[in-house]
Amino acid sequence: MILLRKNVVAVLLGLFMLSSMAAQEKRNYVSGNIKNNEKAVPRATVVLFRIIDSVAVKFTATDEKGFFDFDNQPVGRYVLKITSVGYEELSTSSFNLGDRDTIAMGTIQLTIAAKQLDEAVLRSRKPLIQIKNDRLIFNVENSISAIGNNAFELLRKSPGVTISSNDNIALKGKSGVNIYIDGKPTNLASDQLIEYLKTLNSGNIEAIEIISNPGASFEASGTAGIINIRMKKNKRKGFNGSLSLGYIQWYTAKTSNSFNLNYRNSKINAFGSYSNSFGIYRKTLEGYRIQIDSLYDIYNTNRNNRKTHNFKTGMDYFINPRNTIGVMVNGSYLDGRVIYKGESNIKGVNNASISEILNSENDVKSHLNNLNVNLNYKFADTTGKVVNVDIDRAIFRATGTSFQPNTYIDPANGQVKYIRNFSNNTPVDIDIYTAKVDFETNLKKGRIAFGIKSSYVKSANTFEFFDEYPVRKLLADKSNLFNYDEYINAGYTNYTVSLSQKWDLQAGLRLEHTYSRGVLTRYDNSQAGTDDNVKRNYLNLFPSTAITWKANDKNSFNLTFSRRINRPTYQDLNPFENKLDELSYEKGNAFLKPQYSNSTELTHTFKNFLNTAINYSFTSNYVAVINDTINRKGVLISPRNLDKQRMLGIVITANVPITKWLESYFYAGLNKQWLQSNIAPGKIVDIGFTTFAGYMQHSLNLGKGYSAEVSAWFLSGGLWGIFRESSNGSFDFAIQKRILKNTASVKLAFNDILFTTPNSSTSDFGGSFLTFRNVSENRLVRLSFNWRFGRSEVQAARERSTGSDSESGRIRN
Repeated sequence: MILLRKNVVAVLLGLFMLSSMAAQEKRNYVSGNIKNNEKAVPRATVVLFRIIDSVAVKFTATDEKGFFDFDNQPVGRYVLKITSVGYEELSTSSFNLGDRDTIAMGTIQLTIAAKQLDEAVLRSRKPLIQIKNDRLIFNVENSISAIGNNAFELLRKSPGVTISSNDNIALKGKSGVNIYIDGKPTNLASDQLIEYLKTLNSGNIEAIEIISNPGASFEASGTAGIINIRMKKNKRKGFNGSLSLGYIQWYTAKTSNSFNLNYRNSKINAFGSYSNSFGIYRKTLEGYRIQIDSLYDIYNTNRNNRKTHNFKTGMDYFINPRNTIGVMVNGSYLDGRVIYKGESNIKGVNNASISEILNSENDVKSHLNNLNVNLNYKFADTTGKVVNVDIDRAIFRATGTSFQPNTYIDPANGQVKYIRNFSNNTPVDIDIYTAKVDFETNLKKGRIAFGIKSSYVKSANTFEFFDEYPVRKLLADKSNLFNYDEYINAGYTNYTVSLSQKWDLQAGLRLEHTYSRGVLTRYDNSQAGTDDNVKRNYLNLFPSTAITWKANDKNSFNLTFSRRINRPTYQDLNPFENKLDELSYEKGNAFLKPQYSNSTELTHTFKNFLNTAINYSFTSNYVAVINDTINRKGVLISPRNLDKQRMLGIVITANVPITKWLESYFYAGLNKQWLQSNIAPGKIVDIGFTTFAGYMQHSLNLGKGYSAEVSAWFLSGGLWGIFRESSNGSFDFAIQKRILKNTASVKLAFNDILFTTPNSSTSDFGGSFLTFRNVSENRLVRLSFNWRFGRSEVQAARERSTGSDSESGRIRN
């Protein structure tokens, strides 16, 4: 096996070296002169944008006479964007830059901005929603109502993203989304991922990118696509920073704050940030369950007291214009305590009288630590060659304890019938090692990229179960240690080319080899099972392609296809049974297979503001969490592979500047989902479900430094595994005032004004019927203060991403 992994890496390295040798240098030249009438405009920022992928290839500034030039740029189709304080932003017509071309743009005229600086800033900012060939971008920093939220709350506002009552994240109705931070997978899953996203303050987030069909350069994991949360990067020279303070109130007071510092000169860029959040969140769950001949009338409440801290620090050193090295360290800490209290009235299905009452509690204490270290080297020359090397080390440490007292009461006399008290201890240690190399260069009339990546993940999960009544005793038959090791080696190639002024093509292929081993060590060795030691070894190819046709100035079409994989989370593979509460058990599945998805999407864009997309996907070995009956009282919650999932959908988006003071964005998505599987005799899954999701946001410039935002979202219902969810939505409002010469702002926001986010879920499978209503604390009032200080001279920021994000996204508690 080790030899096979070495051979795979050797072959990929060989391909990488050959591609580098085959690269050809292209020497090209673009120049021009920026003026206002006959007056030169010095120090104007000129950006060379590559049209095919909307990437800013090169930045420069005009000299004292307004002249600029770009030397030795890659061949391709480009556009120039020019900005200068006091002038309107200008974009030139697109132009083709061929091999050894010299293009003189001549004199480019800028016009003086007609309004005051604060209004010009509002007008020239990025639109709330940007739509590009391969992604939709939600510019969080331009949304007033986003201020004071965390990353998880922002996802609910993001176009096409839906979140269930159990905090499952879906993209265009599909589960299996891979969450990235700054272009890197988070390698956290389920509870840990959600808690980590809640530590990220919106004040540190620049944008959320939604990528339905990622190319070969992205990890193949994530059958629904990728959501990339792009953190703010300080682009200013000298010393500068920002401060954000937030106060949140409904049932209880909460706070969310962030602080950023940056220093940059011609040789170094040093940066650091810190954010935190503190508060108690309430949640209630009310419903009933019918199981065999018994009915359980359930009412639960929980109080989640959460304290989170998040930090990032690092430095880039610019050795020379071509070579840069950097180091970055980021981490998070969570201290949480959730207290569940519930009452269940138990009676027969055909008997109105209550036979017994169960009073249950669960006191869960958790501590999560996440630390990532990244070393980076980047080479970029003027001919278009780019080499990027990342080495990462990530650790995840979690400790958790749970105390579960259960008291059964006779309803006839109120006396205690019996007591069952349990507790558990569940530490998790995960270590991740990754290394990757990416290379890009010009080839013929296009651009080719190669890359390789190798990762090793080691996960240790301990589960100790105790009987607390009448005295504390470890139950060896219910305790275990689960160790999981996984190696993934990958390589890819991707080619992008403009075939003509109307046609663009991108095609890629990714190869991934996976070897894993899960070993379950039971405290009671007499109960060894066939799933105690499971090995996996598989090799997969993942093609991707995108074709763009610009029919005319008003209409363009984009067709994409990709094949992707969703590997099980590390803890989902643990085959041991975990008692969640008196009536529920959880068990992993050592034989759980990865799910594979083939997705295609056709998008039509009209006048660069109206987009219509039709998408279809087919997923095999679809992973769903199934509630199954194990005895008269207990329900077993376990992940299973279903035979297939099919989805067909249509999405319409529009970004409409209605007037100079009003800009609106609309999103509407309709999809049909089918789940089919024959799990066992009498346990057949055959479900079809239609879902509608809508979102709108209106941004108003009220003048004199005031602006406002009105937004609303609606979800007609959803299908999460075998659970059907009812409709819900939210109506939000926010207002902002700029102060301190536009360096600061005060914002007031109201979330879920009509209190329409609560919804219901229903499941009917395996002899167990369950329905419940979930009410979370989503109606909130937020007050925030934001201040930027220091120098404001802008220089291009260096894009950084690490290599360990995909692995981190699969950690679950």
